[in-house]
Amino acid sequence: MKKLLVAAAVAAAVSAPAMAQNVSVYGIVDQAIGKFDNGAAANGSLTSNATSLIATQRIGLRGSEDLGGGLKANFVIEGGLTNGAAQSWARATYAELAGNFGSVKLGWTDLGTTNIDDAMSQAGNLGAMMTTADGAAVTNITGNADGLGNDNANGIVYTTPNLNGFTVELGYKAPHVINGGAASRAQDNTTESQIGVRVDFVSGPLKLAAGQTKGNSEGASTNDRTLTAIGASYDLGVVSVGYTYVKAEPNSTDSHKYNLLSAKYPLGNGLALHGVYQTAKASTANEKADGYTLALTKAMSKRTSLYAAYSAIDNDGVNAAYGMRGTGAPSAAGLDAKAFAVGVVHSF
Repeated sequence: MKKLLVAAAVAAAVSAPAMAQNVSVYGIVDQAIGKFDNGAAANGSLTSNATSLIATQRIGLRGSEDLGGGLKANFVIEGGLTNGAAQSWARATYAELAGNFGSVKLGWTDLGTTNIDDAMSQAGNLGAMMTTADGAAVTNITGNADGLGNDNANGIVYTTPNLNGFTVELGYKAPHVINGGAASRAQDNTTESQIGVRVDFVSGPLKLAAGQTKGNSEGASTNDRTLTAIGASYDLGVVSVGYTYVKAEPNSTDSHKYNLLSAKYPLGNGLALHGVYQTAKASTANEKADGYTLALTKAMSKRTSLYAAYSAIDNDGVNAAYGMRGTGAPSAAGLDAKAFAVGVVHSF
């Protein structure tokens, strides 16, 4: 009997650390089909599948271990899901130590202004900022790997504990090589360090956020870039509204200014109407645009929703070539893009 008790005690001691760690798989699948028109006179319209119109597809692992004394060790390993392509784990991948002092993250993680527009949008990714090639080099909205502040390089981020609704985030990424694609900024393979700061405030139905991320080129200072954003959202009960302003500066001479206003109106029985209005203007002459999205969503459960959405952009000026998620980029400057799509989004 004593031997059995000793064996049970040893087994419990060995298994206790494993039991103290919680690990889970999570993700989002967003699939749609629609008609997309890039504005070209010939062959500009096509019917095709699309992904991530409401929420960015992803799959990930996350875990937490209680270290005692109020300390926790957390981790996230996350990748984007792309149809017909091999899985890439090129999203958030970090280790975190959290406690009464706040938290410290090490690894691939966002900085500063990243995702302020998503946090305030009342229409998910349908409220993503319009962008041009220059703008894409600064923001992460298009999924561009060179997105300033995006989780594209190892960094260190400290977040304060909640102080009467306020949290402050400070982050730094040491000099690293930027590898961009065709839509990337002109200074491909430039070595750059990044620093970001963000302040959030939450009080009941009110959310506020402001931040700035700076990329400092190790080469010419004219290649330095800055992203500044402020946002707010408020749930009025009958309707919820959100607003974001972003100023993207891909270099020392160019800038793009974006305004985004969104609203969500519950219709009952899981139905909701969403509206988005955006404006964009560049420092370049004759480069401005406005656009809108109307969408209807139907919650089938806590994890699954159906949606239908229509988006349109009016590019005003011979140099304007803004695009918006769900519409595709115009085939040439000055052309207008539009799209209609229906889809389903499921989270797990």
